[in-house]
Amino acid sequence: HNTLSLLFSLPFLHFLSPSPSLPPTNLFPFLFQKMETAKRILNAHYKGKEPSRIVFEVTATIVGLFGLFKIVNNGKEYKENVIKLVFKSLKQIPLVQGEVDKEKAKLKQMLVKSMGLGHELHRKIPEKGISHDELLDLMKKMVEKEKPEWESGKISGAIYNNDKELNKLLCQVYTLFSIANALHPSVFPSVRKFEAEVVRMACSMMNGDENTCGALTSGGTESILMAVKAHRDFYNKKNPEMIVPVTAHAAFDKAASYFKIKIIHVPVDKDFKADVNAIRKLINKNTILIVGSAPGFPHGIIDPLVELGALAQEFGIGLHSDCCLGGFLLPWVRASGRTEVTPFDFSVKGITSISADTHKYGYATKGTSVVMFRTQELRRSMFFCAPDWPGGMYASPTIAGSRPGALIACCWAALVTTGQETYKQKAMGIWNTAQEIKKGIKKMGTLKLIGESYSSVVAFAPTSSSLNIFKVADAMTSKGWHLNNLQRPSCVHICVTNYHVGKADLFLKDLEDSVDIVTKDPQSFPNGSAGVYGMAASFPDRATVADLGLAYLDGCLEVF
Repeated sequence: HNTLSLLFSLPFLHFLSPSPSLPPTNLFPFLFQKMETAKRILNAHYKGKEPSRIVFEVTATIVGLFGLFKIVNNGKEYKENVIKLVFKSLKQIPLVQGEVDKEKAKLKQMLVKSMGLGHELHRKIPEKGISHDELLDLMKKMVEKEKPEWESGKISGAIYNNDKELNKLLCQVYTLFSIANALHPSVFPSVRKFEAEVVRMACSMMNGDENTCGALTSGGTESILMAVKAHRDFYNKKNPEMIVPVTAHAAFDKAASYFKIKIIHVPVDKDFKADVNAIRKLINKNTILIVGSAPGFPHGIIDPLVELGALAQEFGIGLHSDCCLGGFLLPWVRASGRTEVTPFDFSVKGITSISADTHKYGYATKGTSVVMFRTQELRRSMFFCAPDWPGGMYASPTIAGSRPGALIACCWAALVTTGQETYKQKAMGIWNTAQEIKKGIKKMGTLKLIGESYSSVVAFAPTSSSLNIFKVADAMTSKGWHLNNLQRPSCVHICVTNYHVGKADLFLKDLEDSVDIVTKDPQSFPNGSAGVYGMAASFPDRATVADLGLAYLDGCLEVF
């Protein structure tokens, strides 16, 4: 205690030493008196003590103060670390670990109940193969069991194309190219043509020029991974960092983990948009990339990409516009004159890369996305080449080596057969439906919107803490709807697709009924998702929540 008291006085000792040419009593007399008092206490405290002890005590105090300073300035990080340490210790206690194991067992039971099909299980390759007719009969039964779930048109996102004729066409295209592999363009030159043209069409849609370029990937996550990897290699920083809003897709966290990049999460502003000023303050010499979304998956909010672009230009860093969800929807909404949708494409100076999923509102078969770059130099940083491999020079544009030519062919077919007119028509149907749902929720006194979305996603939360939003989602599930439960803040969203066009009134009626059910009986749906999501949103130890997430993945990969 004495050392701390003295140390707080030490910084003054040098700066307040009186000048030899001035009488001490004329130079800040009060502070000089305090300095003299501190010196007397210091000398008395250490009188007759070994020099090593003096050095040790002062050094320890300085280190302690430095640690205290870090805790004050990084309170959230240290709080999380303390919580992590406490729960890690608690889980070493057999009784506590036993409870965690029970929760994992419950999770597995839930998986079996919700996903088990009841068919014969195969843990080994059959000695004798199943006949084609028997196999197709078995698989048709599986499909027929699943069909009511998604054909009802009440699922949020997930299935975007409700055009049966287009689906039929894509199945035929897949059959034609089922053996094609994009790894061998000389053997399958048609697949090379398809990919190059899909990329060029996407770049054109995103207001690119002759320099913009890209590649096809397996989905939005890989597109984001490739964009991050390209920026890492292009800027070639020793300790690369990227700054992302907390609402940016989790694929950026995955990219940071895979490619050893420090990721800095920034809270969003009161409108749930990326906070430009907060991002500015965090940019430093190691920053390679900042991120904006159009829209963000959780709340459907379009980040201020024009302002972020100016920031990227000012600091000479990259800016990724994540349009995985809205990439084949928002361009057509803007083209239809809806200025509420703010710019997000290559017309924005400073944007260096864009991701857009063709298998969402592009209506292609699942398994394709486009990653685009402003320059070929940046795209080249995404590529991989092993020139000295004994198997021959190996080069690939993205993570995968072999890539299914059938999916690339289906992607090309979806774009060229749909055409701009139909894309615009469908986009406006979806966009208008989302706006109808927004207006309806605004009229409800029990629910409020999370931000002002001008995309296909509408997120909402209760106006009162007494209403459990996850139980409302469970009530909607009982009516056939499948919504997305969200956290931080606890809320729910619907991602509007073609299946929902014309169903806004039905959705709003069922939503009002669901709120009434939960309001009248807060204990309703005891076995629903509310328990799991409520715990995940509020439980302080995120490592335990993550452990349950990993247990879920383990369970999904078990045979049952």
